[in-house]
Amino acid sequence: MERKSIYAISVIATGLVVAAFAYIFLSNQSSPEAIQASAPAAVQSGTLLVGGEGKLDVPPDLAIIRLGAEAQDQSAEKAQQAVSKKMKGVQKLLHDYGIKEENIKTVRIGVHPYQSNQEDKEKFRAQHILEIQFEDMEKVGELLDDAAAAGANRIEQVSFTLRDASTAEEQALQQAIKSTKSKAAAMAKSAGRSVGEIIQISERGTQAGIPMQSYQREELATQDSSNGTSVSPGEIKIRQQVDVVYELK
Repeated sequence: MERKSIYAISVIATGLVVAAFAYIFLSNQSSPEAIQASAPAAVQSGTLLVGGEGKLDVPPDLAIIRLGAEAQDQSAEKAQQAVSKKMKGVQKLLHDYGIKEENIKTVRIGVHPYQSNQEDKEKFRAQHILEIQFEDMEKVGELLDDAAAAGANRIEQVSFTLRDASTAEEQALQQAIKSTKSKAAAMAKSAGRSVGEIIQISERGTQAGIPMQSYQREELATQDSSNGTSVSPGEIKIRQQVDVVYELK
């Protein structure tokens, strides 16, 4: 009798396990209604991806000038004193040009030992280099000449930029978007379709070509001052690129 009870209990337990697995399996199967509800309500219309570029050349309105003084001596103190004397004349000149203190900053200053070759005695080179923001484009060459005369024997680099490039970038962006319309129309026509509304616009980024002129050490300080320095600012080349997604009918 005891064995029959144990057998009955085992059969019942097995039946319960099978029933549980069957319930789990059936509950995980989606009904036709559920499958239909999860599917997209409607197939989206085709799209057309078109790239565009806007170009704008703008005259710069700000010059970034790096210049200063350098001196060598067997004494570090004397080298530094010589640079300080030159820089007093340079800084006075910058103030005479009406350049504000906030537009003048020191980018490099120091005294370092060096040897031109192994047989020479150790010497010291002192430097003091300024970075200047100058707004009068027509007087950049004149400022460089006057700075050299005032004591600047290192005129390293002149670059040109825009104080505010946002307006030019916006105009180039508008050109880039506009340029995609004719491309999209031509592509759609070739496929026997037509162009609908704009669905999405993505900006790839802005590129700006900065005119730059570099000078060798003491180049302006040793040139014939009667000729004067000629500086051509050129133009800032603004480039905007976009990707536009159009509806394709």
